[in-house]
Amino acid sequence: MRVISAPVVQEDSVDRFGALRARVGAEQIRDLDAIDLAAALRRVPGVTISRWNPVGAFGGGSGGGVFVRGHGTSRPGGEIKTFIDDVPFYMGVWNHPLLDLLPVNAMEAISVHKGPQPQVVGNTFSAIRLSSRAAPVGTHGDLSVATGSFNTLVQQANASVRAGRLGVAVAQGYARSDGHRVDADGELVNGL
Repeated sequence: MRVISAPVVQEDSVDRFGALRARVGAEQIRDLDAIDLAAALRRVPGVTISRWNPVGAFGGGSGGGVFVRGHGTSRPGGEIKTFIDDVPFYMGVWNHPLLDLLPVNAMEAISVHKGPQPQVVGNTFSAIRLSSRAAPVGTHGDLSVATGSFNTLVQQANASVRAGRLGVAVAQGYARSDGHRVDADGELVNGL
């Protein structure tokens, strides 16, 4: 049997220090219909997600989350660091990432560093690095709208323009749902 479809994980690799990394590319994010980080990483080996609401990851003290080989289970959990274009990005009060703050529709790739890798991400047990899309030469754009159960609506838009060395990329995302139970409604509004 020959498989010709694109993989769900773009790449699994081991660097020269023996550190493991999984990479999910823009094509996989699109194919997974991911509206947040948990949905984008749900098929990565060694990563477990919990989901309490169709839209929005935070559900109180036991809200949704991403766990990398068991890390991330403490509340508030700061042992998994998140980065956007190598800049640490997390909620400042408790020093842990909130999944609702991390947009995925504007990302070229999401890399999961499994285990401590101080040579790459500094002092942390695991890391999730989001790399934003660079503006390609010319003018480009895309728009997607989807609806679903529980009065769910998802809209995502990306636009970019590049002339020579100067480029601008803009992304926007909106998602809302009434949820599948009482107090399961949620709304995400992201811009980058």
